[in-house]
This record gives sequence, C-alpha cells and structure tokens, in this order.
Amino acid sequence: TSVSNVFEVVLPDSITDQENLVFTIGIIENLKLIRNEYFQLKVAAPDLQFGRSGVGDRETGNGNSRLDQGEVAKLWIEIINQGNSEAKGITALLTSTDTLVQVLNDSAYVPVLSAFGTQIIHFDVQVDSMAPPDSANHFELTVISEPYSSQLNFYKTIGFYGQVYDDFESGSLESFNWIMDANHPWEITDEGSYQGNFSARSGAITHNQISSLSYEINYTEQDTISFYYKVSSEANYDFLNFYIDTLTARWSGEKSWAYAEYTVQPGTHSLKWTYSKDGNTSSYEDKTWIDFVKFPAYLFETNNIGLQEILSPVLNSTYTVSEIAKIKIRNFGSDTVYSFTAGYFLDQDSIVLDTIYYELLPDSSYVHIFEDILDMSQPGLYDITFFSGLDYDSDRRNDTIKAKYHHLYTDIGIMQVTEPEENNQYSSSEELSIIIVNYGSSICSEIPVHYAYKDKHIKDTILTELLPGEKLIHTFSQSIDMEAKGDYGFTFFTSLSGDMHKDNDTLQIKFQNLITDLGVMEIMNPLPDTNYTSSEPISVKIMNLGSALVSNIPIVYVLNENEPVYESFELYLAAGDSMIYNFSTKADLSEFGEYSLISYTNYPFDALSSNDTIHLSFQYTFSENLFSNKDDFLVYPNPFRDILYVNFKNLKSLMLRVSVLDITGRLSFRKDFTNLDNTGDLNLDLSHLGKGLYLLKLDDGKKIITMKIYHQ
Repeated sequence: TSVSNVFEVVLPDSITDQENLVFTIGIIENLKLIRNEYFQLKVAAPDLQFGRSGVGDRETGNGNSRLDQGEVAKLWIEIINQGNSEAKGITALLTSTDTLVQVLNDSAYVPVLSAFGTQIIHFDVQVDSMAPPDSANHFELTVISEPYSSQLNFYKTIGFYGQVYDDFESGSLESFNWIMDANHPWEITDEGSYQGNFSARSGAITHNQISSLSYEINYTEQDTISFYYKVSSEANYDFLNFYIDTLTARWSGEKSWAYAEYTVQPGTHSLKWTYSKDGNTSSYEDKTWIDFVKFPAYLFETNNIGLQEILSPVLNSTYTVSEIAKIKIRNFGSDTVYSFTAGYFLDQDSIVLDTIYYELLPDSSYVHIFEDILDMSQPGLYDITFFSGLDYDSDRRNDTIKAKYHHLYTDIGIMQVTEPEENNQYSSSEELSIIIVNYGSSICSEIPVHYAYKDKHIKDTILTELLPGEKLIHTFSQSIDMEAKGDYGFTFFTSLSGDMHKDNDTLQIKFQNLITDLGVMEIMNPLPDTNYTSSEPISVKIMNLGSALVSNIPIVYVLNENEPVYESFELYLAAGDSMIYNFSTKADLSEFGEYSLISYTNYPFDALSSNDTIHLSFQYTFSENLFSNKDDFLVYPNPFRDILYVNFKNLKSLMLRVSVLDITGRLSFRKDFTNLDNTGDLNLDLSHLGKGLYLLKLDDGKKIITMKIYHQ
C-alpha cells in the first residue's frame, strides 16, 4: 500500500546542490516503535558560477574589444548555472571599486536560468579619459537568486597609448594574421592565462618535434614587441624559443608567468614562438604559453574595417519568415577603402557573402542591407554570425559579431489535478485545483483556465505572471457538489491565445464517489447451548455491503459491562465480500449465568450505521435432559486421535443423534444410535477430520447438549 502527500519537508537556505539528505521513518504501533526505515535523497539546487567576460565597444568606441581612455563600452559577463535546479529572479549588481571606470548601469535581471544553462549580462561603463594606460580596474559582481548568491572579483586593463595587443580573449587565433604550424599548431586554452580567460598554448608534441606560432609584420620605425610567457618543460632541454627573424631568447623548466619585451628594428620581420623538444624525457606539463602580445598601434592603423553594429534583425520575442539582415560597417583604419565584403551565416553550410564597392573614408560608416532574407519564423534559438572582410586587414578583432536571437514560443499546459484527491469519498462542496506549467520560453499572464462537468462550464483567469519553466497551483473560484454516489468526469483546459502546443492544454479525469458500508452480520462464536471456558474465542462475520474497497477496519466486542475490546482488520475487503474475524482477545465464559455480547464496527466513512452492530444474549447452564446429572457421561480422550469415546449411564432415551460440526458450523460427521441401553460406550471414528477444534452435539430429540472437542 502506498500513501502520497503525507510528509512535508522544509529545506534550509544553506542547502547545496547534490547534497545528500538522510531520512528516517519510524513505524509506531500501540505507542511502541516497532521498525525504522532509512533512505537518502539528493537535493537539486541552483549553483551560480561565472564564465567568460569581455568588452563590447563597436557602437560607442574604437571597436577593439578593449577598455580605452575616455571610451564608453559594454562590459559583459557570462553567468553559468551549474546546479541541477533552475535559478529564478536573478539580480546581478556590478560595482567598480577603483575610480578609473564608472559603471553607468549597475544592475541586470535574468527571470530564469535553467539547470546547466548560461546567460550573458551587459553593463554600460565609461573609462576616465585620464586613466593611465596599462592600469587595471577592479570590478566586483554579485548575483543573487534568493536564497543563493555568488560573487566574482575581476580586473580589466585600460588600453595602451600607441599599442595594439592580442590577449586571445576572442577565443580564437583569428583576430590577427597569425601563421599556424601545419603539423603541430598552437591552440587557445582557458586552462590558465596571464589575465582574462584565455591564452595561447603550444601544440601537443613528442620527442624531436617543434610546435610554432608566427607573425609577419613590417616595422616602419624602431619600436618594441612585448608579451607574457609561461613554461613547464624539461629544464635545459625542452625550450620555449622566441625569434625576431633569428633566435632572440629561450626559456625552459618550470616558470610561472613572466614579462618579456624586445626592440624591433625597422623592416619586415618574422616574429615566431616555438616549443621544441630534444630526443628524450618529458617533464612537468610539457607545454608553453604566451599571452597579451603587444604591437605598435600604428602598424594596424592603415587597413582596418570592422563591424560596428547589427541593425537588423532587432532583438525581439518573435520573428517572421522574412527578416531583413542589415549591418553597419566602419573604417577603423587611416586609409580609404574602396571594396570589401560582408556576410553572415547560421551554420557553415549556408554562408551569405556580398561584395561591396563603396568608398569608405577613415572613421566613417556604411550601412549594408543583404538581399537574402532570414527565415526566423520557427520558435527556437538562432545563432547568427555577421562578418566583414578586407584584403590585408591589419586587425581582425573587430571583423565579427555573433548574435543570439531567441524566437520565444507560448506553451501553457495542465500538468496535474491536485484537488479533489482520489479517495472515493467526496462532499457537497469539493474544491477543484490544477497545476499549470509554462512549458514555453515567454512570460505569460492573464491565462484563461476552464473546467467542464456535464452542462456546467466554469472559466477563471490567472493574472499572475508565469515565467518560463515555472508552475503554479490554481484553485477554481467555484466548487462542485460530489456528495451523491456515482461517476464524475471532468475536462480541464486552457485557452491562451497564441499557444503553440495544444496537446498539453487539456486534461480529462474521472472520480468515483463510492459508498462505504460495513456490517457485522453474525456472531459465529460462541455458540449457544454450549459448554464454555475461561478463554473462549470470539468470532464475527463482517461483510462489505458498499461499493468501495476498504481496509484497516476497526472491530469491537463488549461482553456484559466489561471494557470494550478494540481490534483492527488490516487486509482489504472488496465490495460484496465477507470474512470471519477471530478476535485475538478471548472471553471468559466459564461462570454459569447470563451473557450479553455486542460486536460492532466504527469505520469512519461508513455510510449506513444501522447494520454496524449485532447483539447476542445467551446462558451458560448445565442440561439434565439427556443425563440425570453432570457425572452421567464422559467424553474421552479430549484432545483425541481419530477415535472418540462417549461413555454414559442413566440415559433417559433409547435414541441418540451424534453430530460433529467445525468451527464455522459446517456438518462434518453425523450418526444416529437406536435401542441404546442405559449404560454403555459409543465409539466414534473421526479419523477423516482435519486437525483442529470441533463441536460435538448430542441430540435425543428433546434437548441438545454440546461440547468442544479437539482433533490432534
């Protein structure tokens, strides 16, 4: 037997995701603990963490994805829910603990973040025009989803006068014209960096192999190249090498992040970083890293166009089959550009590419509308990458913008009926409650919900906003009379305009109001006109006269004015079935006299009380009709094995009927004896009887005497 919705557990605010909770259930009977059961459950809770962060300055800055003096930009941070439960109502607060950067809007809100989901939030910031270059501004981000919160402390570096750098925060090696090793290319990693989230790491190699990364650049005047490096290799044998055409410096062993800067003479040069291994032995991590590579800015100022912003599609909740793709391209360089390319793609197999012939002056912009249109009519997530292209583009960091468009969809459904519960017994005023779930991706409100029963139709409107993934219990404003016996079939449904999935809008359910009627039909034991003992079994016949399945039936007997004996029949009794219940508590009937025995049930849901009680009155006396006194007969042995002897004297009748009945009153043996003498023995062969208690009945046609016998 299973029982639902019995226990309610309140979890503390400090509970963490996947924490084990140990529960103990004690079973108590008659105020005594008879059993303990243990089980464990894992808690599902949000776990808010932080991912990447970056700078967006294409619309209001110079488009280099860095914080520069006097610039207004968007600072973005990735929030990750690593927990097994969704986080709701997330509030993010950003503060700048230094004076170099002012936070223009310090808060962001995320309605819901699903388990293992990510969300990027944005803050507008402004850099002080007098901020020193190469200085770091400290930020503190706090995210709260009651009762959970997390905090992130991080730094962003202010840009450099006259320098351009690649800190690999784009997550790729495509921002600059890096030349890759065809056999053992370097790669971007988020497993350690000088600052930010990413660095460049040497490729996986073995003995006598080399992994290289290089850059071809023309210095028009003497200047510098600088970078940060880290080494984890076999000391004095496996090296990180840096070349300015020829070997300039090398490092080996276990070295944490360090700074290197070298002078570069005018002319075209090959700047190259290699990791080389000798013929044997590998030590430590067997890798090398570089980060924050800084070049003179003027080398990148001539040919440089990039995307400034996406003008269309505009971020919205729904989209059409013919969305226009429109972007703004800016000339960030110092030379006029006469032809360039622009394109976009949803995936690599469907790239749209236009060639544009237009005189784009330095520091000016051009708006381009693509002829191809976007079909975004189906609900879902659209990841669109827009890009620009220019031969000999000196800075590719601003060539690409990735945009996420979420075509929201509306899907409200009915998950479950919570009231009335299925208990087979209902009242004249039953409340009807259902669980409504927002299965879609849009926030819904003013949700119409209905229930219909026969010709009755009730409509309510839920005014509460329901966030994506959220659910609520709604109790209808009108209850219903379910007191009469019978079937009650309900149809619950929603009718929200724009609902895109109708298969979960309707729920049909049937309830049965069954009649519970238990009756005590007969007292089976003790039998009247019987010899009784001090430990007499009490047995009654119980019948299920109703239509509901019942169990745990309380049953009582009261003998004379003694205390009632309360017991319970715990098995199930189906409609129309009956059973004989034997009380475990025996009755003392050894004294001669009058007895009054009452037995009844007091089932809490019994619909008819008139058949709950039965009464038996009887006397315990010694009969002298068959024998002159109680010593005139002897039944032996008792208990007996197969043969039972009845010895008598002074018999007043020449005819005697001997019967044997089982405990239920069924006849098991009968034999008539005639022409009997006043004295003698009767031998009764009862070997065919099963073992157990029986009733011996002696009948001379006038009176009957009975006694109990036991076959062993």
